[in-house]
Amino acid sequence: MALSLNYKDFVFLSSNGSFFTLPLTSYSRFFGLFTLYNNKFIKILDRIVNLDIKEEPREVFLRGSNEVIIKYDSFYERYYLFQHGILYEVPFTSKIELYFDVKDIYDTEEWNRIYGYEVLPDYILLRFSKGDLNVKLYIYGFSNIEENENKWIKVRYNYDERRKSPPFERYLYSPFKLTGRSIYIGLRRRLEGEYINPNCSIKEIVKDRISSFIHNWISAGYPWYPQEWSRDVLISLRGLYIIGYKKIVKDKLIEYLSYILPNGKIKNIVHNGINGNSDSFGWYVKRLFEFKYLFTMEEFAKIVNKIEENLVKFTETHYDSKTKLFIAFPNESWMDTLNRKHPIELQFLILNIYKNLYEYKRDERYRELYLDLLNTVKNTYLEDNSLLDSPDSRKIRPNVFLSYYILPDVFNREKWEKIFDYTLNHLWLEWGGLSSLSKLDKEFVEENNGDNYFRDIGKSMHNGDSWIFLNHIAAICMKRVNKEKYKKYIGKILLSSIKYLKEIGTLPELSSAKKRDISGAISQLWSLSTFVELLKELKIGWDKIEEILYRL
Repeated sequence: MALSLNYKDFVFLSSNGSFFTLPLTSYSRFFGLFTLYNNKFIKILDRIVNLDIKEEPREVFLRGSNEVIIKYDSFYERYYLFQHGILYEVPFTSKIELYFDVKDIYDTEEWNRIYGYEVLPDYILLRFSKGDLNVKLYIYGFSNIEENENKWIKVRYNYDERRKSPPFERYLYSPFKLTGRSIYIGLRRRLEGEYINPNCSIKEIVKDRISSFIHNWISAGYPWYPQEWSRDVLISLRGLYIIGYKKIVKDKLIEYLSYILPNGKIKNIVHNGINGNSDSFGWYVKRLFEFKYLFTMEEFAKIVNKIEENLVKFTETHYDSKTKLFIAFPNESWMDTLNRKHPIELQFLILNIYKNLYEYKRDERYRELYLDLLNTVKNTYLEDNSLLDSPDSRKIRPNVFLSYYILPDVFNREKWEKIFDYTLNHLWLEWGGLSSLSKLDKEFVEENNGDNYFRDIGKSMHNGDSWIFLNHIAAICMKRVNKEKYKKYIGKILLSSIKYLKEIGTLPELSSAKKRDISGAISQLWSLSTFVELLKELKIGWDKIEEILYRL
């Protein structure tokens, strides 16, 4: 299957160990070729420019997650992404420029970049040095080389301007023009293995997208979240399990015990971070008990003992004796641009811990703790059919659905239905998603405003933007509460995600509330994994998804 894409701003490719965003009409310093190098992602190439192409593209075909064909009236371009490089092909000999931008992924400093190259019998060796980053690149496939008189090209990044993410300009290194029809650029000296994709099904494309996040760690999203974020991974474990990564699920549940901090939190960014967050511990316990059958009885008992010890520490730092609720410190909840003092989903995560520990240990202490917190939650958060996001802010947010997903036992089905109805009246977006804040709230922002100059105040991210992973979770919850009643909502959420697959062959992080668009990270792990989970919940086969794709 070659998937004809509808989106004309850029094309996104991913492979295990690299990702490439091909600019069509939009340009960003986060576009281009990024690859793993010494256990981190670095950028090596900004773009490939064919100087002989004067036409506009007619069609764009995705052939697997790592190959794209750009069709013109009388010819085509082909990009094939490898683990450590990229192959560019056209059917005729062309003059081609390469815009290099070797750097750490977040580096914006332009000084002290040292490039050099030498032409060897069958390839060009390009060297780069800046600080402790020293990289060799290999370029193959050219028949002639012509040096550029001006080797530094100033480019402007219109996509970053729209995202309000400076700097918007940068000088790139373009030392030569190459003549050829098949050019390879990468960290390896030679191409290895087959580079012709079979016709991939949408199931294989989605699975390959998810697989591309898995290396020595699991990345959260491309291009700007290549680190492993504990919360994202824990939420994604169900989808990873469904597509066959059972060993990874078990390994992560063991590994994450080593990321517990002295205050009871789990590290937010697990390998390089020093700070924790308020909810990864709760998500860890939820997934642990869901996947307890992956462990022997002895293994599981040892982990539960550690969970009990950690619960004591977490309670010491996060329990508010005045309100009898659990606290999230500023920017610690998943809505990390906000100060949500007592997030509703945090209370549900703790309730879920108490419930699971009681059922496993039959220790009455946990039953009493559960009932005390349950009573406080019902008296504090529930106002008729409104379930408040946090009693101090009294906002209406989609964390209502996260709370049901975590622990549906808190209310009966009839009550949840009334809560969902009230919440949907505030949050539903007709294109097929949920806003992150009530549309009637004075702080609601209907269009994504990007990085907003790195300020949290007035940011759309959690004050309007629609999160794709949470849309999927909401659809799962609505199906479980009343499938027939919420059929329209579930169907629109599913269709909106299928439309993303038709546009970019993956699922982004979020969208504006006003209209469905591609905002935030271009390809996000928990968006994809919860999509897989939603299909499993709805018992929809991949053949049905392909059928819908071809009709769009």
